[in-house]
Amino acid sequence: MPLYVHVYHITCDGPSDMPCEKGLNENQIYIKNIPAPVYENEMKQMFSGFGKIIEFDLRSCGQNSFHAVITFENARSANNLLQCSCKRNFVYGGTVLKIQNVK
Repeated sequence: MPLYVHVYHITCDGPSDMPCEKGLNENQIYIKNIPAPVYENEMKQMFSGFGKIIEFDLRSCGQNSFHAVITFENARSANNLLQCSCKRNFVYGGTVLKIQNVK
């Protein structure tokens, strides 16, 4: 079941050591496939339930597409978001976001 932007406090059931990806060593997450129009405050609210966001860098990659790098206060918050994205889709503007660690 997809999660929509109006759901700001997101929780995921299950173990935090999902085999989707290995744990992060960093506190950053890369989000792509963000459709226009995009509102930074909505995006921040969508992910703030995972931890304190230190920086939100939103960039255009074309007329109707954006990507962002979220920097959390700690790596645990970033890892929790990554693991949750392995189990649930995050939907913004009717589009499923692609969430991955920063390489």
